[in-house]
Amino acid sequence: MAVGGVGSSPATSALAGSRQGIADNFDTFLQILVTQLKNQNPLDPLDTNQFTQQLVQFTGVEQQLKTNQFLEAMMLANQNAGSSQAVGYIGKEITASGTKSELVDGAARWHFAVDEPAQITVQVKDAAGNVVFVKEGNVNKGESVFNWDGIGSDGSKKPNG
Repeated sequence: MAVGGVGSSPATSALAGSRQGIADNFDTFLQILVTQLKNQNPLDPLDTNQFTQQLVQFTGVEQQLKTNQFLEAMMLANQNAGSSQAVGYIGKEITASGTKSELVDGAARWHFAVDEPAQITVQVKDAAGNVVFVKEGNVNKGESVFNWDGIGSDGSKKPNG
């Protein structure tokens, strides 16, 4: 599994650009509002309803900026958490559920568990579903490991895969 570097992703960069665009519009909006207030006619002041609407718009834009900042921070934290979780598995061996294993350099391994001592029959099949190796044996209760050396029941070495 490839793990990319921890840093800004294209999505994070796009968010930063979009946030900057909103911030620029927000600054422009504030400048227009302040200019209107400075230059209004004292005999005919700005209509209170219109002024209230502009303040509501101002508050809405401010909330959008804060929401975008929080979303960006959450997205970045989520990306970093995913990367740091994967880093914890580097150099470790993990076990996953499944019935398949790959023969690599003449070795394949299966882990399994039984609830009580049992007699088992292991069948190894190739990619086409043909049985290439069979082994019977006894196992104790609990977890066990079956290692196969890649030699088929007919004595021939089987190809990797």
